[in-house]
Amino acid sequence: NKLRAFAENKGYSLSGGRSPFLFKEDAPEEGSGEPDTIVVNFSQPSFQAKFVYNLEGNDYLKYVAGNPHVDRETGEQIRVKNVIVQITDIVNVGGEPGHVAVRTTGEGQAFYFLDGKGISGTWRREGVDDPFAYLDQDGAPVKFNRGQIWVCFVPSEENLAATSLGD
Repeated sequence: NKLRAFAENKGYSLSGGRSPFLFKEDAPEEGSGEPDTIVVNFSQPSFQAKFVYNLEGNDYLKYVAGNPHVDRETGEQIRVKNVIVQITDIVNVGGEPGHVAVRTTGEGQAFYFLDGKGISGTWRREGVDDPFAYLDQDGAPVKFNRGQIWVCFVPSEENLAATSLGD
């Protein structure tokens, strides 16, 4: 109830159905990519995220620090339909190690992973109250598979390796 009241106070619609993401049907198995492994290096090995494409479910199994990333409630390994890697400015703000500021406005390079394929593109966001625009190389909005979307922010393309991108 408190969350709903807070959202109403901020002017958010509670009627739903207004996602900033565009969705599509999953690619048929014959239209899906080859086995794909995506590795996102955030800072040190204990924070490394890995996503391994699962053709049977047309999703990605998530690993952290080399181990299956398991949902605390269900005990099942986390599976996502889409992975977004946004390249942006990330700076240490001092104080405790790991306290960083992440730029989430403006624009930058992005990589999208769905259906076992990697897509290069860009992201854009005017202000902190605006939704992100996720665009392919031609500037068209990316259409994601229905389901979970995992977003990773990293400071450089060097923090990303993916077999579907030729790495």
